[in-house]
Amino acid sequence: MANIRVMLVDDHDLIRYGLRRLLEDQSGIEVVAEADSGEKALELARSTKMDVILMDINMPGIGGFEATSRLSKTHPEIKIIVLTAHSEGPLPKRLLEAGAVGFLTKGCDVKEMIEAIQKVRSGQRYIAPTIAQQLALS
Repeated sequence: MANIRVMLVDDHDLIRYGLRRLLEDQSGIEVVAEADSGEKALELARSTKMDVILMDINMPGIGGFEATSRLSKTHPEIKIIVLTAHSEGPLPKRLLEAGAVGFLTKGCDVKEMIEAIQKVRSGQRYIAPTIAQQLALS
């Protein structure tokens, strides 16, 4: 089976670097692109073959919410997992409605992130258990 091609979208260099290093250690996953803004993510999605995007929300410019919405319409074959520090209130529900197929907090462990990438690549949704519980209660 071919590697899962991943793009990292986060405005913090340190976060992207750390994620890339963690993912490079995993067999079957390849980081093919990195973006520091929603605009750059849209641009790279047009020119780079990828399967999954790990998308931050709070970024300068159009940000992760708008980028997720646009990408899910223009590139429905790319699966978007939101990876954010913000998981309160209506945000998870709104992002899933906008086209995200996964939702993780930056507090998740590496094993959970890998599981989420693999599941969404295979066509399933992945919602972190704490977020799933919050959604179920709301």
